[in-house]
Amino acid sequence: MGDCDIPARSERMSIPFQDLGLLVAALLSAAVTSTAGVSSSVLLMVIGLMWVAPIKLIVLIALYSLTINLVRLKGTWGSIDGKAMGWLLLGAIPGAWLGAQVLVMLPQPLLRQVVGAIALVYVVLELLHDLLAASPNVRIGSPFWLPMVGLLYGGVSGTCGLQGLSRMPFLARFGVIRRKVLGTAALAAVLVSVTKLITYQSLDLFTPRRWMFGGLLVLASWMGAATGKDLFRSLAGKAYQRVLLVVVAALAVSLILRPSGY
Repeated sequence: MGDCDIPARSERMSIPFQDLGLLVAALLSAAVTSTAGVSSSVLLMVIGLMWVAPIKLIVLIALYSLTINLVRLKGTWGSIDGKAMGWLLLGAIPGAWLGAQVLVMLPQPLLRQVVGAIALVYVVLELLHDLLAASPNVRIGSPFWLPMVGLLYGGVSGTCGLQGLSRMPFLARFGVIRRKVLGTAALAAVLVSVTKLITYQSLDLFTPRRWMFGGLLVLASWMGAATGKDLFRSLAGKAYQRVLLVVVAALAVSLILRPSGY
């Protein structure tokens, strides 16, 4: 049975050290990104796909992203652009459902390549952060474009699990007030994650073992983030962020060139 035929119920056949390696990767990803402004889930995704089946990792990161964004939402609850939020979710919720349907149809090697390509887009947008950012209190562009932005965001997230795009400043270019982007993006990410988890469960992509392992993955990430803030505090800055983005880009290119994994 090939990599593209691995169903959730066959996980009793998986090799334990693969899961152990993923826990270590989660801890390290959270630690090294804790002071860099780089998405730990994006870094974990491009690392983990080197040896973990894409569907398994994508559904696990959906749970991981939900907990991370719930924490982020707690600190940004008062800065949500309600009007823009409604327009964004109009496309994001059905997009997440549709993306999850696409996930189960794509061959696993192709899925690795799609994730690699999206990760490269994430790197480019991060590098263009300052150029894309709008003035703090200005709403640029029409919010009527937000359903299309949400559909794209939800679809990408549902298919390949990457939600780092939700915090990008280009949201301000489509009608979200910049000072409210973080809160709006966090709430959108939470609702999209919930939609994905419900859809993945309905598609039988989650097993009790995956739920339990997802909890361990979240715990490892929280431990990494807590220790990383002290260990990597002196490295915080643009130069360190760019080094990590180069690492993400290199791993993303590797996924595209070697879609069968290692």
